[in-house]
Amino acid sequence: MAGKGQAIGIDLGTTHSCVSVFQHGKVDIIANDQANRTTPNYVAFTNTERLVGDAAKNKVVLNATNIIFDAKRLIGRNFIDLTVQSDMKNWPFKVINSGGKPKLQAVHKGETKTFTPEEISSMNLSGEKNVLIFDLGGGTFDVSILSIDESSLFEVRSTAGDTHLGGEDFNNRKGNHFVNEFKRKCGKDISGNNRTLRRLRTACEKAKRTLSSSTEANVEIDLLARFEELCSDLSRTTLEPVEKALRDVELDKSSIQEIVLVGGSTRIPKIQKMLSELMNGKELNESVNPDKAVAYGAAFQAAILSGDRSDTIKDVLLVDVAPLAFGIETAENQPAVSIQVFEGERSITKDNNHLGKFDLTGIPPAPRSVPKIEVEFDIDANGHLNVSAQDKSTGNSKKITTTNDRGRFSKEDIDRMVSDAEKYKEDEKQTQRITPRNQLENYIFSIKQAIGDFLETSCRHKTKTTYPKHVKSHLNGWIIILWQRKRNLRMK
Repeated sequence: MAGKGQAIGIDLGTTHSCVSVFQHGKVDIIANDQANRTTPNYVAFTNTERLVGDAAKNKVVLNATNIIFDAKRLIGRNFIDLTVQSDMKNWPFKVINSGGKPKLQAVHKGETKTFTPEEISSMNLSGEKNVLIFDLGGGTFDVSILSIDESSLFEVRSTAGDTHLGGEDFNNRKGNHFVNEFKRKCGKDISGNNRTLRRLRTACEKAKRTLSSSTEANVEIDLLARFEELCSDLSRTTLEPVEKALRDVELDKSSIQEIVLVGGSTRIPKIQKMLSELMNGKELNESVNPDKAVAYGAAFQAAILSGDRSDTIKDVLLVDVAPLAFGIETAENQPAVSIQVFEGERSITKDNNHLGKFDLTGIPPAPRSVPKIEVEFDIDANGHLNVSAQDKSTGNSKKITTTNDRGRFSKEDIDRMVSDAEKYKEDEKQTQRITPRNQLENYIFSIKQAIGDFLETSCRHKTKTTYPKHVKSHLNGWIIILWQRKRNLRMK
């Protein structure tokens, strides 16, 4: 017999639904993605997505004809029922007669869809979830918006970020502050002393970690408020990529059900506060350790790529998004159209990454915009970009495939690095031989220093002609023995 799952209870009401679970000997009411114990029975259809619950209800004023509610009133009834006909007068959405049964219509992603009342009701208990990933690491910042449906399809909808913003920028901001403070208070400029600056940066990083969990830290910066003031512009910089990611996928803030924090720098309280306020006060999901999230996900993806068929991951499918725009460049009055494919966000083609080139031949020479050529871009599951072009008048077509290996090492580079790594192993052996010798040298000097200090103290109570000379002769003998051992180590 299969293992027992948890016992779930569902109250599918007319206006709201509620779900409970029996576990650990008691009943718990399950909160929805908005942290509410009940969910409005609303389903909204837009040009880009399907919304359920609170997010759908918030859209009523903007898109009433494509937002369905009260679906329970239609379950088990015929279209000609007087109750159905009466209720239809109060609904802005469309109800049609399908074989004598009422069905609901809505426009979703540009297409007219028809649903049974039971389908609409079940959507409130499942639904597609939009998740915002806020990844602020040590040197880079990334924002991604994913949609996750009930069939474990993870689709990356949009990405944004800053490749030169991270925790190190916060450390440097504090470090520069203390350099200026030291110069102002002590009259000494330490900006040219690399050793001192390195120690200062380390202290600043420790202070940042401390200030992420308390209001004081011991690096002459006593208040969390001062740290937040120093880095206020950096904190604000993290919000623009979030808004851009939302714009790119045409989602409003209320459509995001989860906000997941990734990267150690997301522990900074100011970052968390500003992000929550931007998302209309939504609570941040801190159930995932931000330092371990990427490694956890990488192992998950590695298991999928290796063909692991465990129950946990066998149905998971990740669909990624192209982080940069694609475009083409063509020339006019040519017997063949030369199509060059570029990747990037710059308006001038030469400033973008050139991915490839192919020629579409057999086209009569004509000015620009006269030939009707259809170009399609397609990215497969392996990240390969397929670009095809077809002349609509002649039917001629051509295709090119670009792989996602730009910037990767060639086989020759990999072989060279493996060879270098073997040489470095010899360096490590040499280091292992040198380390004991250096340790012995330090030990000799420490003994000599310790005995010298002892003799200096003793001379204050003894005559200078007897005791010190006797001890020094024994000391010199021991030093000679130790130096001899050190020389033997060098010769090995």
